[in-house]
Parts: sequence; structure tokens; C-alpha cells
Amino acid sequence: MIFYRPFIDDVFIIWRGDLESITSMVNLINEAPTPIKLTMTASPTEVDFLDVHIYKNQSKLAYTLYTKPTDRNTVLKADSFHLKPFKESLPLSQIMRVVPNNSDPVNTQKQIKEMWT
Repeated sequence: MIFYRPFIDDVFIIWRGDLESITSMVNLINEAPTPIKLTMTASPTEVDFLDVHIYKNQSKLAYTLYTKPTDRNTVLKADSFHLKPFKESLPLSQIMRVVPNNSDPVNTQKQIKEMWT
């Protein structure tokens, strides 16, 4: 293991080794007599973790904002009973997610434009 970062009930791991060795480790952990069982998504080139898509870009890691395929990007109706400051802050807060979740400035601008429209 080169790197790991836990977040609540998810863990991001960069593994030095082959897919078989990490699969064996997960299976070994899952044999423990505990109700907690691990699942794993692994790829040598890309993985989605929380709201970030992490991928190999030549010899380094890059990342971009990830949304699940089932995400509908629903819009809050203007006549809802939510407080006005809340309704006004939603677009900005969504666009602000794009900037820290992108390593490529070109992709950042593209995703901001997509959200704006």
C-alpha cells in the first residue's frame, strides 16, 4: 500500500501490487467474524471515490468532478418554501464544488459552463 485515506465508511487506497493481491487481502479481511464486510472497486487507470473521478494522466494522477449516472441534477423551484438566502446560495455552492475537484483548468471551465446552463 502506498497511500490510504479514510472518509466515514469509505477508504481510498493506492496499492502497489497486482489486482490479485489486493483482492486476496480484502477476502481475508472479510473472513473475520464481524458483521462489517468490505467491497472494492479497483482499476489500474481510474476510479470514482465520493464525488471525484481519479484517473492516471501519463505518469501522474489527475482528478475531476464525478456525478453518478443516476444523478438528475434536480432544480429547486423558486416558489418553494425554502428561505431566500438558501435558494440564492445553491447555484454558487454547486459551482464552487467544481474548482477544488478538478486538476485540469480546461476541464474546470467546461464543468462550470455545464453547471451554469
